[in-house]
Amino acid sequence: VYGGSAGGHLSLMLGTASDKGNLASPDPILRTTDRVSAVVAYYPPTDLRPWVTDVNSPYYKNYPALRFDTKQAAACSPLLQVTADDAPTLLIHGDKDKLVPIEHSENIMREFKMHKVQADLLVIKDAAHGFRDEDAQRADKATVEWFQAHLQKKKSSP
Repeated sequence: VYGGSAGGHLSLMLGTASDKGNLASPDPILRTTDRVSAVVAYYPPTDLRPWVTDVNSPYYKNYPALRFDTKQAAACSPLLQVTADDAPTLLIHGDKDKLVPIEHSENIMREFKMHKVQADLLVIKDAAHGFRDEDAQRADKATVEWFQAHLQKKKSSP
């Protein structure tokens, strides 16, 4: 799974907060795993707590989706959901991003490393939020390479 910005956040939620399913559930959907095999997240918000709790922040004011019960903010922050069984994750972030500062990706990378999750951070120099031209091409190429490395079936040896 992959996405950018809010979609990157949702992709990370699938990569970090998914489960194997509940085999005891009468609902066939809940018996099914929601785990993914690999994640790529472009400039993702990884910790929503400050954005949800500060009603004076521009995030709270400008993004109605962030106006939810503050008690849920931790559960909606992939930074706080990282465990050793998470999907391999590639983060791609511009170092000049003012909407979602690069610290979001740097902080979750520390968590991935601490939990020994296979992860990498591609920093695109001088890029802001939303990649264009050569930056977009570089990010797209890295995305394809990540998925090829983590999704293609390994060929068995003779």
